[in-house]
Parts: sequence; C-alpha cells; structure tokens
Amino acid sequence: MIRLGLHIALRSGREGQARFVFTAAGVALATALLLFTLSGFNGLKANDARQGWLTTSGENRIPSVNEATSDPLWWRLSFDAYGDQPIAVVEVAPTGPASPITPGLDRLPAQGEYYASPALAALVQATPPDVLAQRFPGSLAGVIGNAGLTSPDALTVVIGRAAETLRDTAGVTQVRSIEAAPKEHNYGEFLQLALGLGAVGLLLPVLVFVMTSTRLATARREERFAALRLVGATPHEVRILASVEAVLAAGLGTIAGFLLFWAFRPLVARIPFTGHPFFTEDLSLGWMAVVGVLVGVPVVAAVAGMLAMRRVNVSPLGVSRQAPRRRPRMWRLLPLVAGIGLLLTPAHIDDAGVRNFTAVALFALIVVGLVVAGPWLTLLGARVLVRTARRDSTLIAARRLEDDPGRAFRAISGLVLAVFVGTVFSAVVGTAIRQGSGTLGQRDLPPSTLVQTFDLEVGESITESQVDTLLASLQSLKGMEAVAPVWEATGADLPEDPEGVGLMAAADWGALGLAVPPAFGGGMLALDYTALGMGNARRSGPPADGTEPGSLLMLVMRTDGQVESIERARTLLQVQLPNGQRPYTVAELSAADESLVRVLERMVTVGVMLCLVIAGCSLAVSIAGGLVERKRPLSLLRLTGMPLQRLYRAVILEAAVPLTLAAIVSSLAGFLVAGLMLATTSQPFPLAAPGWDYCLMVLGGLAAAMAVVCATLPLLGRVTEPLTVRME
Repeated sequence: MIRLGLHIALRSGREGQARFVFTAAGVALATALLLFTLSGFNGLKANDARQGWLTTSGENRIPSVNEATSDPLWWRLSFDAYGDQPIAVVEVAPTGPASPITPGLDRLPAQGEYYASPALAALVQATPPDVLAQRFPGSLAGVIGNAGLTSPDALTVVIGRAAETLRDTAGVTQVRSIEAAPKEHNYGEFLQLALGLGAVGLLLPVLVFVMTSTRLATARREERFAALRLVGATPHEVRILASVEAVLAAGLGTIAGFLLFWAFRPLVARIPFTGHPFFTEDLSLGWMAVVGVLVGVPVVAAVAGMLAMRRVNVSPLGVSRQAPRRRPRMWRLLPLVAGIGLLLTPAHIDDAGVRNFTAVALFALIVVGLVVAGPWLTLLGARVLVRTARRDSTLIAARRLEDDPGRAFRAISGLVLAVFVGTVFSAVVGTAIRQGSGTLGQRDLPPSTLVQTFDLEVGESITESQVDTLLASLQSLKGMEAVAPVWEATGADLPEDPEGVGLMAAADWGALGLAVPPAFGGGMLALDYTALGMGNARRSGPPADGTEPGSLLMLVMRTDGQVESIERARTLLQVQLPNGQRPYTVAELSAADESLVRVLERMVTVGVMLCLVIAGCSLAVSIAGGLVERKRPLSLLRLTGMPLQRLYRAVILEAAVPLTLAAIVSSLAGFLVAGLMLATTSQPFPLAAPGWDYCLMVLGGLAAAMAVVCATLPLLGRVTEPLTVRME
C-alpha cells in the first residue's frame, strides 16, 4: 500500500503533481514561519545571556572565573547616550594580572585606553571630537567582540582607569569575577501574561496554516479514494494511502522549510523585534525544536490527511455521488463560550504563576473554540445570504457556503485568528500604554532639556571657581539657550523633606521657559529640585526667611534641540566632571519610563503582521485549491452561458461573507477576552478604547484578504475554459 501511495502521489498526472507541489510549498512556508517563531524565543533568551555581564556585582550568581584565585577588579557601570541611543559605559581598573576580563576582549584596557563596540567606534569616527570622542579618555585600543555585545548595533565602551582614581568614585564596586549568568527579569504579572498570550497567539495560526496546506484539493482526493473504496479497498488501506501522500508532501515541505529558515535567517535577524536587531547566530534552534518540527509537522499532516478522508471511509458512495455534507450544529459554540466564561476563574486564584498559566490555557481554548465555531457561523451567514439573494451569483455563493461551510471557513480561518489575536494584544498593550501615559503626565520642560545632578552625600560638590568655569563653558556652547543652576537651600527652617528643596534665581527659572509666580518680585526661588530633575516644575515660590544658597545641586540646561548641541554639552560636562554622574535629557526619562510597554507594542505589531502574513498565505492556498477542485462545475456554468464576471462575483462573495462575519465575531470576542484578561490580574485595569492603529490594522487585514482573493481570479478564467468539461 505504501508503494501504491507513493505512485498515486507522484505519478497521478499533471493535476496530481501540481497538487503535491502546492501542498509541499505550503507546508514549507508554514514550517519556515514556525521555525522563525521558535528561534525568536531563543533569540530573546540569547539576548538576556548577552546582557548578563553588564549586571556584574560583588556577588555574582555564576562567576566567570574562580574568585578564590583571581585579583580584585574595580568596576563601575553607568549609562550615557547619544541622541536616542543608550551607551553602556564600563570603567575598570585591574589590581593585578589575574583580574577578570570582560567578554569580547583579550585583555583589559590599561589607563588611557578604551575598547568600543563596532557601532560606537564608527560613530566616534563620524562625529567631531567635542561631540562624542572626548568623553572617552585616551585612545581607542580596539573593538569589542560579539561576545561582549548585546546586539550588532549596541553602543558599548570599556574604559581603563587607574585603580587609585576609580576606587574613590561614586558607584564603583570591587569584583573578583564577571557575571556569566543571563540577565534576570523581574517580570511583573502583567508582562508574564502578555508573553504567554504572545506565544500562543503566534504558534496556533502557524499550526492552522500547516493543516490548511495539507488539505489542499480535498474534494479531488475524496473522489479518488472513494473510487478505491468502491472497488474494494478497506478503510484501513485508504487511511494508509492518504497518510502516505500527506506525509510525503509534508516531509519534503518540512525539509524545504528548514532550508528557507537557514536562507532567510540573516535577513530576519535584522528586524528590530525588541528595538534592536539580533545576531544571526542567536536565532537558533534547540535539538528538541528541530526534532519536534521534523516529526511534528508530518504527524500533523498525516492526522489532517486521515481526518479529511473520514467521510470517504464512512460513505464512499455518498462522496462519489456528491451527497450533501452534514451541517455544523450549534454545539460548536460550546468551546468558545466555555473558554470565555471560565476566564473569570483565574481572578480567584491566589498564586500568580498558576493564575497566569490558567489564563493562557483558557486563551488557547478560546482560539481553538473560534476555529471550531467558525463553520457554524459561516452556515448562519450563508442561510441569511440565501434569504436575501437577488442575483444568480449571490445564490451560487450562498449555496456553496451552505453546502460545505467547514471548507469555506478553513479558507479564512488564519485571518480570523490574526484579527482575534491582534484585537486581544492591541487592547491589552494599548491599555498598558494609556495607563502609563496617564501616570507619567505631561513634562513641564522640553524633551531636549539636559540635566546634570550632583550627589552631595558622596562628595560630588565642586568649588565656586569650578562652578564659574563650568557655567561659562556651557553658556559659550553653540545651541545652548539657557543654563540654570540649582543650589542647596541652607540656613533656614526647612520643610520635613529638606533634600527636596533647592534654590534657583528667578531669572534662570524664566529662562527655562517656566512661569515665575506673579506675587514674586525677584531674587531666588525655592523649588522642588527632585521634580525639576524629572522635567516637572512644582512647589516654586519665595524661599523661607534666612535661606541661603549652598552647594551646587543640579544644572538644568535648555538647548535648541539639535542632536549636536545636546551631545556637545553632554561631552563638555563629562570632560570637566570625569567622576560625576552622567547627564541626561528629559526625553530619555520619558523613554525609560515607557520602554517596556513600547517594546511590547513593537512586538505586538510584528506579531500581528506575522499572523496576517500567515493568514494571507493560508487564504491564497485555500482559494486556489478550491478553484482547482471546482473547475468542472464552474466550467459547466460558464459553458451554459454565465458570464465570467458573475463567476468572479460568486467567488468574491464566498470569501467575503464568512470573512466579514467571522472578523466581526473575532473582534468582539477579542475585546471581551482582553477585558476579562485584564480583570484577572492582581491590579485590574479598565479596558481602553481601541485606537486608530487598531482600526487600520483590521481594515487593512480585511482589504489585504480581499486583494488575495481577487489575485486568484485570473486562475478562475483559466480553469473554466470549455475544454475542461471534456471527459475522455
């Protein structure tokens, strides 16, 4: 039987060979998408491992060397920036030849040397010295290897310092090893839930695409196997034949999918899923994933092939005579309704891990429930269309949908899942972003405002002459519009939190673009300098009697917003304050506060686009396969006088009716599920209204789906040529 199955698969004429090739191609594309999804998760883990060494401390979880035999290393990590790109600055000072070496280097930089990442080295060469290069004392000794980089475009520098200088600097730590463990994530419950939903939302559409590809030209295969049953083949033999054909096509498609994965992996690695591209080698596959895909995809194909032949085994004569199929029943709504109803249960589970696992499992049940309920919804829409039909093309489409709603829904099931997953993620992440924006509020200072702070508790104060020199240098810079120093408030009865009170000249306050209180005549203003450092102007007014300015607490600098102006000022501050804290802009504060939800937003966008690509491929495969299956009845309609344009209209309606109905249901179900998901967290959020980006996503997905349908219409003209009805 296996030999006969191979013969049927490979030597059944041009039509059979075309069906085999299309099935293998569909499985290859689905396999490649599945592999990219799995490798993406590994890429995130690899990125965590690459960031691990930047978390080095005095007590490392996995020391890179034996701490009992290594020499101490003075270590200071800080973060600088150039434009909107962060720069990781690592300052080191070895105390002996056995001091640990950072990843990506053969040796530690000596005093007066530094190693830079390739991207940072190129940026240093491309910019004037007073904009960037002067921040790094000494000369460039070389570039950091890939082992020490978090991404190909990462900006990282390792600077060599003298031990006697670095050890007295604020923020320095003495270490005996470099952290070799991956970066730890203190993911909140909300993020854990989002990541779990993302894994399910990306994998299930791919699996649906695999099953759709293996069921190409089901009607023609049913006719062929029904004929075998009628001449004496047993149900077991038919199942073997169907499995051989499906496994052979799926096996070749799986191998081709691996080849596609390796061919396009360098291009996919450049996509900034998390804001930065991946190293190509980080998009790897574990042996379990390789074995699972190599075995799992053909197994899924075999199961799908056997399920497709179930009707042949039960009633071969009915298949041969094209008897009506059994109609879907309302019970198909049960998994969907049960999954949505049970979403209320995780809120009553105390353990966060169990609560999130339950929510993700119910989400998977709802996705499966949508696929199960789809044929019944399609049948419902077909019956409505039959009652309202006024044209022959409309009636043909309605009767076709009513005759086999399961096949009609399978054609658009991928897009329905994409709309559902996109709705859930857009609602959940949109709510998080709106909640974050509401918490952050509007900054009072422009985003390009530069801030330099001084920590008086660790002795970062500078002398009066140094202050004068620094202020004069800053004010002379091109693009600098105002420099406003904030002084320590001393010598008076201060509020309970004196560390939050500072003094600023009223003229400087106005120069920053802030309104001076009307009742205040001039002189010094008392203010909340902690809030001012965050870009907010609060609690400004006349100081208490007897208040005198003390040491310099902060410098607030208003620039013209040009990148070179900001970076030139930043470089000057670091040159004149080599042991001070790194200056920052108000824009960097906002970006840091919203970084997590913005990363989620990017990942959701990429994920939804991936789902739409999968859905489009699935739809194209299904529509093309359906036209090939029905070429004889469609040719007979055309031969009896029906214009080709009406056949076009019938095919479009066959896709548009279930697509529109299922998209509406999946969107409503998506918002309902998102609201219930947010309600299950320990701190429930109210669901935010969808934005224009969501509406454009849904409408764009529907428009793209109909464009795919229209792209298959030329095939309809070719397969309905009069010669198609010949029987010899």
